[in-house]
Amino acid sequence: MQHRYSVQVSWEMRLHFTNQTFALDNDCLLRVLSEGEPPPSQRPRRCLIFIDSGALAADPGLNARIHAWFAHHAEAGIHLAAEPQIVSGGESAKDGLAIAERVGRCCLQHGICRHSFIIIIGGGAVLDAVGLGASLVHRGVRQIRMPSTVLAQDDAGLGVKNGVNAFGNKNFFGTFQPPWAVINDAAFVALCPERERRSGLAEAVKVAIIKDARFFSWLAGHAPQLLDRQRPELLQQAIQRCAELHLDHITGNGDPFEQGSSRPLDFGHWSAHCLEVLSQHRLNHGEAVAIGIAIDCCYAVAIGALSQHECAAVLDCLETIGFRLWDQALHLRDAHGQRCIFQGLQQFREHLGGELTLAMPRGLGARQDIGTYDLQLAEHALLQLAKRSKQRIGHLTQS
Repeated sequence: MQHRYSVQVSWEMRLHFTNQTFALDNDCLLRVLSEGEPPPSQRPRRCLIFIDSGALAADPGLNARIHAWFAHHAEAGIHLAAEPQIVSGGESAKDGLAIAERVGRCCLQHGICRHSFIIIIGGGAVLDAVGLGASLVHRGVRQIRMPSTVLAQDDAGLGVKNGVNAFGNKNFFGTFQPPWAVINDAAFVALCPERERRSGLAEAVKVAIIKDARFFSWLAGHAPQLLDRQRPELLQQAIQRCAELHLDHITGNGDPFEQGSSRPLDFGHWSAHCLEVLSQHRLNHGEAVAIGIAIDCCYAVAIGALSQHECAAVLDCLETIGFRLWDQALHLRDAHGQRCIFQGLQQFREHLGGELTLAMPRGLGARQDIGTYDLQLAEHALLQLAKRSKQRIGHLTQS
């Protein structure tokens, strides 16, 4: 005898754009903490905060403003459960389960329950690692993400995934748990160094290529000004549209927990993840993604998915933003003479469960999935990209 039951769970995610979250007159976080079913009046909303060390270094007054904001709203029943916890940022934050275990210890020590909130301020790696801990404590404490980098605000801090690296594999341990809310604060972006600001724009170009031709045209047209600190509204517009496109896909494509093999938002990523490792993380994620986009756009020309003109428009846009589209790690070869970067295809296949499915453009603004990746065509694409990059370096040297 067999009985089959279906369990349906509806998740609601909140995305807010604001400036200076912890200014006393800013009620964005207050509204986020008050949304949904309010707890009984005798049970305050207690918050445990984790801060990326990099975000705190860029904004030394952040801790004091957090304390002042919570003191200001104490009568509303909103309290800090403990002194904000400082977490070392960067990809090393995702090395194993240490940070997730630290989150668990802090929650136990300070009596965090399922009616509490864990607020995470930081870059994508800290959001991932602390978010994993939050998703494991009591089978899931509500988390509020406050991304502090462009990459985190327009991509890494969005969505439903938490994870850390283990056994040489990226995001080997992880969970799916949507955040209670994501608060994108423009004040954090204003403090980011130029390299970090540029890095996040790779994800904007990526999603525009496969989702929104109009957005790509906007990015290409504004590429020379996107990092101009005198025109911060342009970068904010790019972040907002990129974030919207990512969340529209995650919430609307029918596979938020990645049960299938299609990964449209991973366009350009099979090589990017591998390239980060091959460069020993000399390249950050956005820089590797920019190269990955360039490789796949050149490949798309070879299979007739993009025209030469469309490919050139993408490469021009990325280079105008300031990305280098070739790296010495692409020259590395294994004992059989094959480029090491192609190991990324096998790693991606294993990640998908054995069946390779790669997102490719179908013109600008649309996508298709392919199940094979011809290495001869890929080699030709790499040679074309190397030639273009060499010519560009020569042109810049002469000028």
